Amino acid sequence: MRVSFAFGVPLACGAWLAAWTAWMPEARADAFEATRSALLVERDHDISMTLHYGHAELVVRRTAYNGGDRHDQAMFWIDVPEGGVAVGLRTLASLRGRPHWFDGELLEAELAAERYRELTGIGGYYPKDPALLSWRSASQLALQVFPCPPQQAKSVEYTMVIPATYSDGRYRVTLPAMGTEQITAQVTVVGASARDQVFVDGLPVGRGAVVNMAGDHMFELARTSAPTLDGGLAVVPISDDRVLFHYDIEAAPRLSHVPQSADVVVLLDRSRSLGEDDRAAEVVLARSYLAHFDRRGLDAQAAVIAFDRKPEDLLHGLVPAREATALLEHVTLAGRNGSHIDAALQHAERLFDGAKPGRVRRIVLLTDRLVRSGLALARLEAIARRTGALIHVVDASHGATALERIDGEPWSALAQQTGGVLWHAGVDPDDDDLTVRNAIFEELARPLRIDELAIRAPGIMDVDLDAPATLDEGMGASAMLLADRRVEHVVLTGLLWAEPVRKVLLPDADQGELWSALSFGTGLAESLSEPDMMVLAVRGHAVSPVTSYLAIEPGVRPSTEGLGEGEGGLGLGGIGRGGGGTGSGFGTVGRAHKVDLDALMRAHATTALQACGGTAGSAHVILESTFAEIVDVGAVQIGGDAVLEDCVREQLWGVELESPFSSEFATWDLQV
Repeated sequence: MRVSFAFGVPLACGAWLAAWTAWMPEARADAFEATRSALLVERDHDISMTLHYGHAELVVRRTAYNGGDRHDQAMFWIDVPEGGVAVGLRTLASLRGRPHWFDGELLEAELAAERYRELTGIGGYYPKDPALLSWRSASQLALQVFPCPPQQAKSVEYTMVIPATYSDGRYRVTLPAMGTEQITAQVTVVGASARDQVFVDGLPVGRGAVVNMAGDHMFELARTSAPTLDGGLAVVPISDDRVLFHYDIEAAPRLSHVPQSADVVVLLDRSRSLGEDDRAAEVVLARSYLAHFDRRGLDAQAAVIAFDRKPEDLLHGLVPAREATALLEHVTLAGRNGSHIDAALQHAERLFDGAKPGRVRRIVLLTDRLVRSGLALARLEAIARRTGALIHVVDASHGATALERIDGEPWSALAQQTGGVLWHAGVDPDDDDLTVRNAIFEELARPLRIDELAIRAPGIMDVDLDAPATLDEGMGASAMLLADRRVEHVVLTGLLWAEPVRKVLLPDADQGELWSALSFGTGLAESLSEPDMMVLAVRGHAVSPVTSYLAIEPGVRPSTEGLGEGEGGLGLGGIGRGGGGTGSGFGTVGRAHKVDLDALMRAHATTALQACGGTAGSAHVILESTFAEIVDVGAVQIGGDAVLEDCVREQLWGVELESPFSSEFATWDLQV
């Protein structure tokens, strides 16, 4: 499987990016400029942020006020939060006397820039008022709005999506200070679900909290309920041998709970093969373990059995867990001969037989596993099965406090057949930090992570999927790469203690759309050709090196109020590429708009015919083009009128084709 990873700055930005890097402001902050007058100022910068599972959506409203006496152009330099991508634009005007938002259209970048120039220029164009949102770099966008009428406010909105990280059970987005030196942005934040909790800088806030963005702030979303293992899969074909592949997985903030109504038996090996320090370590570990059952409402009972050759029931049966933890404060295990684990397990079996039915059964066997040769492991496995309990086997010793899972050994098989695990534990009895110790040994009371995690995608090598071997609760993992074939599914497997966990991820259309857009915030364009970028930009409705948004409203200004040469800024020549286009040769790429090249060429021929005084329906024209060039004007037949034919021919030679004409060679046989 051939894969290539995408990081860094898009190579496709090319020379125009270098030119703009030298031109644009150095500080990473928004900037506002007026083209004609300092009396055009930004008045409001409001952001509505919705936190989703895996990303945030920001709807940003910018309002400028023109205190001057001429129509003016507002220019915003927008600092994009890390990883963010713009996916929408609209402009506020009026329709039939009422306020109305006019949605933008995603266009090929050069086409958008040219249309903006036409719509804002002086001349015979029908008055239209546009806003242009274009790519400058992965960290900066440019927004141009014209006209801003005198003594009036003008509002535009753009939408950005930003990837969220997932850790500690929360989806997290950190935003830098936002706004300009004059205006600070205000963010109103909500969760996509009203049931979920939003946090700002670690503190819970109510739905619709408003945050002043004079500095950095961290926004988080915690789900009210979540599946054990969740995730998403994006699979987006780009070309015959290139597919965008992205997965993300999240372990629930809490993978499990300490069970209610549990009968817990702790078996303490006090054989002499354990030193005094190791026996003391067992007692400390048992106390930390039982502390998780010593909670109100759990209704847990516990028994503590010390064993050598014979088991000794230190509490004479099952008692409330609180009594058991109190006892262990005063227990010292004196070393004795014998390690009759079978007898200890049989005693636990009898305790369970005398307990109330329907209660959860747990055994923690603390032992160094040094037993008599005549004690076959098969015998212990049979007794373990009869207890009906989930059994952990723990090899505890004096040392730095830690807990490590052990797999692949015979004793691990004994534990796993019951749903438990074989562990090695280090315990420092002299460590007084009970909080840390109890947190470490909580994993004996409930699963805290998914072990032996495997992520498999047919056709992609495991190493390329960059999957962790263990996924702690509340943590996530993700990977993005370019594959050479379509991936039909991803299978996640792992273990919660010994219980298998499995989840299948299928390609999701919404995830495909989201990550097609967000790929432009990762540097993926470095690995893509311009046509490849166009595929992702169209799928994700994203501003990119090859696409821009143009929002047009019905104009009410006189055409003589258009911008003159030298006034336009980006959309009027600037660096010659408007929205940072790279000459990909694509036309309008809105969600439901496809360029009709035949109609465009026929319109050019009709214009030529009419300019020469011909009438529609009288001409037959054959043209040839290479990309956006008319390479030949072939037959021009207009009823044998040589003068008219010559005139039309000359007019056609003067046609400038739009960038959507991207074929290396094309012939156009037109009836006009």
